[in-house]
Amino acid sequence: MKKICLFLLIILMSLMLVSCAGSKGTTGSKGKPIWVDNPAAAYPEKNYLAARGAGDTRQAAEDNASGNLARIFKSEISVDQTTRERYSAFTKLGGSMDETLQTDMDQIVKVLAGETLFNIKFSETYTDEMGRVHVLAYLDRKETADIYRDKISANYEKIEFLLKDTESASDPVERYALLNAAHAMSTINQAMLEQLNFIHPPSHSMLTAEYESINHNSISQKRAEAAKALTFSVNISGDDGRVASMTSETISQMGFPLVNQNPAVRITGTISYEDVDLQRDNMEFVGWNLNLKVTGPDGAVFVELDAKGREGGMSQEAARRIALREIGKNVGNKLEKQLTEYFDSRLK
Repeated sequence: MKKICLFLLIILMSLMLVSCAGSKGTTGSKGKPIWVDNPAAAYPEKNYLAARGAGDTRQAAEDNASGNLARIFKSEISVDQTTRERYSAFTKLGGSMDETLQTDMDQIVKVLAGETLFNIKFSETYTDEMGRVHVLAYLDRKETADIYRDKISANYEKIEFLLKDTESASDPVERYALLNAAHAMSTINQAMLEQLNFIHPPSHSMLTAEYESINHNSISQKRAEAAKALTFSVNISGDDGRVASMTSETISQMGFPLVNQNPAVRITGTISYEDVDLQRDNMEFVGWNLNLKVTGPDGAVFVELDAKGREGGMSQEAARRIALREIGKNVGNKLEKQLTEYFDSRLK
């Protein structure tokens, strides 16, 4: 009798353990997780951000869930690819960050790029009667907010350091470089703060109050003023005025004024064209070579751009028009990129 009672007791305890283990995530005899029908029941909205996903495989389900969760993080603040790349480079300067911190920073930049999610976790999977795999992607609000808060605070400290350096910067190139970097980091911070406000509003309020003096609009204005103090001139030989106009447009879009006398920065260069006979019926070809040099206040060349190409058209004039279009792409993209890289290199 005692053996029978002991046996029944063991069975009863086993059933209780199974019931406790399954009560948090499942309901019903088939063990269907409650989050399939009601995510908030398993992951309360007060503590978690969650989104469901489904697919033919676990990986496909996780990708789908991640994408659905990423839509929640859609930032209204635009952060372009160049700014994200520059920010990643800034966080590596000086070697003061350990590998874990740097990995976290890179992940957050990817969040801003919409490429992936940071600190994401996944529930157990559930496969329905049709063989469809379901999974829940979720973020712990408080845990993720703590990570964001640390990174945003670290950014604010770097911005403060850059702004302090501008106070003693007499060189207009150096002053602009410092403020341009501060603006890029502040742009990332603004996007991160917007996400943090969605994740955990109390953390957002605390940070904005603590760093109230570091105002993004103020940084933008200071950068614009520094750009206005960095005057440019453009002089290109062999040009009918169109290449110089393209170059000047790029400089103006970057916020730098163009002057005829006593510029702080001079852009000089040459453009040449050559008719090319490729012996193709009804087609004319033009080869082109462009060289630009950017000279700073100290007389040193700090950016040099060399580009060349060969374009074809129904006539020489048509080929020349196509060549100018390609030259415009080179000037617009490469010149701005190389100038920005130079300014950022000054921080090293």
